[in-house]
Amino acid sequence: MAFNLDSPHTSVVLTADGVVGTSGADTVVFAIVVQGGSAVTKADVTEGTDGTGTARFLATAGINTTDSSFFGDKGLYFPGGVHLDITTTAGSVTVVFNQ
Repeated sequence: MAFNLDSPHTSVVLTADGVVGTSGADTVVFAIVVQGGSAVTKADVTEGTDGTGTARFLATAGINTTDSSFFGDKGLYFPGGVHLDITTTAGSVTVVFNQ
């Protein structure tokens, strides 16, 4: 799958478990920003359409803190789509991606 890495990226903010963009679509993730709220916020980033896919990354932010992860110009490739399993609803997770 060829991606136009120069095209504008899309972002989504999740506060609960969910897919990033179109479910199951080839996706390149460029950044993940976790904003902790009144509790620690964790996001298990998996390949696929639900939380049973291959775990690729764990993003965590403490109480009232922010943690940012950037994956360079080429990003992380998820050929089967991206799903986030968020362990608390006290914070949020922003994902910057292309499909």
